[in-house]
Amino acid sequence: MTADAIKDDLLQSMIAYADSEYEESDNKERMEQIMLQCIEDAIQEILLVMYPNGYLTDTERTKIEEYILNTYKNKVRYIAEYHWDKQGKEGVILYSENDTSSHFESSGTPASYLTGIIPIAIIN
Repeated sequence: MTADAIKDDLLQSMIAYADSEYEESDNKERMEQIMLQCIEDAIQEILLVMYPNGYLTDTERTKIEEYILNTYKNKVRYIAEYHWDKQGKEGVILYSENDTSSHFESSGTPASYLTGIIPIAIIN
């Protein structure tokens, strides 16, 4: 499956995840842009775990991104949903509003979301 097709599947999954928040929105296009940014951020986080010393070229990054989307699609989705849930609550671990509270494992993406990703070393 191509990277664009997987990103579209992930976007549709994010829309379903947002449910009524998306349906009741006056600006669905903006919400979709934020969701796509959450997906891109999730890919970047996985990329940084896989290649802690960076990658070499834009062409290689494109190949790696496609690999990530095909191999770690569910992790990308979980991380993107986590980022979506934290919109407006950056750096917060415990959040409460209108008798509803949320507890986040950490202020960044929890390490548990990144387990199973194998770092790759590049020897020059």
